[in-house]
Amino acid sequence: MTQKLFIYIVAPILAATTAMAGVPQQEEAAQYQSWIDSAETAYTSQNYTKAVDYYRQVLDYGMTSADLHYNLGNSWYKQGALPEAILHYEKALKYNPAHEDARFNLQMANSHITDRIEPAHVPFYQRWYKQLWQSMPLDSWATQSIIAFLVLIGSILLFVFTRSIGLKKTALPIGLLALVVMIMSLMLGAEARAYLEDTHKAIVFEPTLNVKSAPDESGTDLFTIHEGLKVEIREELGQWTEIEIADGRVGWVPNESFKKV
Repeated sequence: MTQKLFIYIVAPILAATTAMAGVPQQEEAAQYQSWIDSAETAYTSQNYTKAVDYYRQVLDYGMTSADLHYNLGNSWYKQGALPEAILHYEKALKYNPAHEDARFNLQMANSHITDRIEPAHVPFYQRWYKQLWQSMPLDSWATQSIIAFLVLIGSILLFVFTRSIGLKKTALPIGLLALVVMIMSLMLGAEARAYLEDTHKAIVFEPTLNVKSAPDESGTDLFTIHEGLKVEIREELGQWTEIEIADGRVGWVPNESFKKV
């Protein structure tokens, strides 16, 4: 009786519910793809304004990726809108630090901005470590750590339960190597995750921006920066934000003068 109840009543209800839940998802995916296809067609036709509109529709509805921001950055770049292009190239690199096309185009866009600020000296080992964790996106580090963990577990089980001395000698170094790879992948993945979740980077959107000594229009002008420059957000106070530029100089700017990466 219970089996018949499931077959004739419960199962059809579950199937119908699943089908109904899947329809909006399919329609949503089709809508996203339609916008992306339209954006690519507009870009190919050199209608870059329309391409931006379509890509932004996708973002507004909650879909995001490195490639999406990269393509949006290209659409802005073709219009000569450097701050917008730089902003989206930076966002593309947040989602995938190993996105070589986004990194190259970001360098191209930065070569056209006004400010040429030499960054503070960074030790070589910090530069090497940064290049290492940026060599793969977050999901790749996560996948690598899971694979290493499974290999480690397999090696432990093989070492514990096998009676073969040869297999034990093979399992031990493989397990140790898997342990090292797992720990390194978790560490580097944590760096990639922190980079993705960092909200303390911003791009200046004002053509010319006087950086103040205090969070007030009456503050002294310390130095001037221009649109497209990437800055570090240090503190927010009301309608003002304290920023730091690459050479270590610090000052206050209005909140509306920049957009967060």
